[in-house]
Amino acid sequence: MISATRIKQLLSSNTDEHATHFVFITTAGTILGHDYAASVPAIRKLSAFAGPTWRLHDTALAQTGKLATEPAANTGFFQGKVLKLVIKADEKSLESMFVEQDDFVGVLVYVKERTLIAALKKKRDFAGEPDDLAKMIQRLDLKEGDDTGRTAKEDGNAIDAKGGKEGTTTGETVEKDGGDPGETGSVKSVEPEQMSEAKGKEPAKDDSKGYKPGKMRILELRAEAIAEALAEGELKDFHMPKGFH
Repeated sequence: MISATRIKQLLSSNTDEHATHFVFITTAGTILGHDYAASVPAIRKLSAFAGPTWRLHDTALAQTGKLATEPAANTGFFQGKVLKLVIKADEKSLESMFVEQDDFVGVLVYVKERTLIAALKKKRDFAGEPDDLAKMIQRLDLKEGDDTGRTAKEDGNAIDAKGGKEGTTTGETVEKDGGDPGETGSVKSVEPEQMSEAKGKEPAKDDSKGYKPGKMRILELRAEAIAEALAEGELKDFHMPKGFH
């Protein structure tokens, strides 16, 4: 058994300007926990898209070594957009997934037992970010502080890491992860300046040169830190009941 109250307290205590909401879900899209301030309709919609999309691609990688060629949801209420899929070094599973839906951008990472943690941030908070992922966010004018509702132009199917077409969404990128996991520190004390050594794809850089990771990278590191805290804490002895989705 897991304590929904303790999980909600953990997620709520770690929201800040870098990650405004956290959602704990299954790969079927079932919500198991979220921070106190999260909008239930918004996270329910995102979870219903993101969970099955993760499962679709993760299953395809395990079975074929390639990403899925059909989207989990390409029309209707639960449609979302995948911005980037990061594949683990063994090429058999996902490391992380960046998605957007309505007003939010989310980064999902695996926890354990078919569960995922998503760190969320409002789209408008990425205005002015120079990285390519931010440029893929729909309806975001990248002029600093100006979210005008402009719709970004989409450019057809992306190409997956194996060279095949990835059909889940347009504009999606795929990345392979060859980095070794590092120390993320205490969930409550992980700060942007400390996170370049956390699990992920970027090496540490010299702080004396004023380096700070971008907002997308910070959001990913926040998700990784919470996932590690859950896996080693509240979910240490947790096993998903058979048949539960």
